[in-house]
Amino acid sequence: MTTKPYFTNSELIVRLKSYGLIITDEKAAAECLRRSGYYRFSGYCHPFCKTFVAKEDSGKLLKDKKGKAIINRSDQFFEGINFGHIWDIYKFDQKLRLLVLDAVGRIEVALRAEIANQMGPIDTLAYKNKALMDPKFLSKKSHVINQDDKNKTGNNNEPVEFKSDYDVWFAKFEEKFNNSHEDFVRHHKEKYDGELPIWAAVEIWDFGMLSRYFNGMRPQDKIIITQNYGLSSYKMLASWFHAINVVRNISAHNARLWNRKMSQKPKLPINKGIIPYFDPLLHNNKDDGENVDDAIRGKLYCVLCIISYLLRQTYPNSQWPSRIRALLLEFPTIPGFPIDKIMKVPNDWHKHWFFLPNN
Repeated sequence: MTTKPYFTNSELIVRLKSYGLIITDEKAAAECLRRSGYYRFSGYCHPFCKTFVAKEDSGKLLKDKKGKAIINRSDQFFEGINFGHIWDIYKFDQKLRLLVLDAVGRIEVALRAEIANQMGPIDTLAYKNKALMDPKFLSKKSHVINQDDKNKTGNNNEPVEFKSDYDVWFAKFEEKFNNSHEDFVRHHKEKYDGELPIWAAVEIWDFGMLSRYFNGMRPQDKIIITQNYGLSSYKMLASWFHAINVVRNISAHNARLWNRKMSQKPKLPINKGIIPYFDPLLHNNKDDGENVDDAIRGKLYCVLCIISYLLRQTYPNSQWPSRIRALLLEFPTIPGFPIDKIMKVPNDWHKHWFFLPNN
């Protein structure tokens, strides 16, 4: 097995310069790499490296499943790109993650309250009552057995087992409940036989659990919560929570966020006028055969708009829209790479309601 060799920061500086990156202060650059790690830093370099069309040895173009030519990135930087440009993007991304985590934390608390307020009066242990679940949440489906389970059973020939999404969700709840050191959990274990009413249970659910529970609730309960957010489609809201959870996890693990392609594309209103704030994102036209609505759904910008909308519904006086606007306006100035090109945001983003200061 062949592994990559280790390079010192000084050697990596030489390598970056050989790729065309301008570095005028090698000592400062080496210190930055010492703090960030070269591999992490290199992820921020890719958008500023030249591209080339992939070809077979015969010279024939390589194409993807859609018939489009495959574009690869080289190690060579575009002319004029310097170390400071990349480091400025790196610092911008740090600030962006902190802002996103701040917003998601507020959305998470509000969603906990919405679920508790809706389900508590119906059944204090609603999350254990399968009659209050969407039948789809209870249907059995195949789930991959994790490696630890396979090691325990010694059975590596059966990589799946049949469970419902609810079963998987409830196992996660039990794990959190059993491992919790919260005073209120200990109190309920001692005085109430370990039965947590839903308004207490939600406090140990992470955002992913909240998102999945909301998606698994009865339609009539989801509709009420959805209307509290000024929306009519609970399927769209569920997709928003799912996408936000992905962004939350990226940010919490300090992964690169600023130009991330979203693995979970949130739904948007079908037509203009349903939620007028989102109309600028709904062009309903084609561009090189790709629906623009679908393209923007795969960008971080769409999730930032959703986060801003939900915050303004739950915290009308929130200053987060102004703070994210200020950060986007501070996007590093890099010749040839304006924010609309490199971060894939609309060129009139600053006029969109989501990022306008509160009056």
